[in-house]
Amino acid sequence: MFIFNGLAIPAGWLLSLVVFLMVSEHQSTNEFLAGYWYYFALWISMLLLFISAGYGIGIMQSISKRFEK
Repeated sequence: MFIFNGLAIPAGWLLSLVVFLMVSEHQSTNEFLAGYWYYFALWISMLLLFISAGYGIGIMQSISKRFEK
């Protein structure tokens, strides 16, 4: 379980990179919306990165509290 929890932040980085690449490569038939796919991909990837970083920091704090006892 400790190894799985330690991989939360790198997995979040990888997931955000994959989502960014998948969404930014999408081609829209509407030229007006095609320019916004890049910003949508950037926003989603940053959201995933924020969630994974928060999850990882929470896990690290809970582990440090266990070792303080």
